Amino acid sequence: MSPLAFDKQGKPFSWHTRTAKLRVRLFRTPSSRGTCSQVLDSVGNPQFVDANIDYPEFRRVVGNVPALYRLDQCDDDGVEIDGASPGYVLIEQLLNAAPVDDAHGDVSALAVIGRLFATQEAA
Repeated sequence: MSPLAFDKQGKPFSWHTRTAKLRVRLFRTPSSRGTCSQVLDSVGNPQFVDANIDYPEFRRVVGNVPALYRLDQCDDDGVEIDGASPGYVLIEQLLNAAPVDDAHGDVSALAVIGRLFATQEAA
């Protein structure tokens, strides 16, 4: 089973045996009709992740951007595997989430303290 993704019915599933990479795409408006768009890496190439990536690492790779992501199964060369179903990953917008340190994807203790101080100061 994939520790990261689910199928289009929201159920866990396993990657194809030849899957080495996953091409990352995202739905700009997942609640309406439309297609997904390509996620690009820092140099403008299609973003690929390892098939064994875990959720925290995936969030870091996509910059913690809340969205519904589609993961197309690809071989070692980045060629999509015929007949292999895509997986989906959801990153939800958290209203009261703690600030995140972008360098490590960790919660920034200094930012949390700063937010607490600002809340106390306003009261």
